[in-house]
Amino acid sequence: MAGGNNNNFMRKKTDNKAIKIIGEITAKIIDAENGKVKRIYRNKNTIQLAGRNVIARRLANNTTYSGILNYGILCTGGTPAEYYRKAVFSAAYDVAEAKAYITWVFSKDEVTGTFTQWRNVIDGTASSGTGQEWSRVNVNWVKSGTEILTVDCVYSVISG
Repeated sequence: MAGGNNNNFMRKKTDNKAIKIIGEITAKIIDAENGKVKRIYRNKNTIQLAGRNVIARRLANNTTYSGILNYGILCTGGTPAEYYRKAVFSAAYDVAEAKAYITWVFSKDEVTGTFTQWRNVIDGTASSGTGQEWSRVNVNWVKSGTEILTVDCVYSVISG
């Protein structure tokens, strides 16, 4: 085991429940003129190894990364390439449910196109390629210059 102690002797036989992180992504395409929702896309997503490593490091008192999701990335192309990244619009959590709610909003003039992948990162900046990738999901989202795109990510930490 790299960088830590092996305390398996402390584990009880009854403590075998796995911790899971479930990611649900909802993208809405909204008409910028009248505010009506035109399309809704729903996806489950994959929590990437780099993101899971950030959590493991934080649990072991390694503060290299904050653990905060702060940038969302729209990707295009058959081999998805980073196209546009943006800082989080809003973030909240529910202690009773162990859920994080994170939202990005892309205005009608900000970005247009067909997006093939959504990603978000921990400790990213406005510069391409920065941050530790938390999640990634292949999508087929189409947005024009007359539409607003909202991306709502809900991450639930569950045992079972």
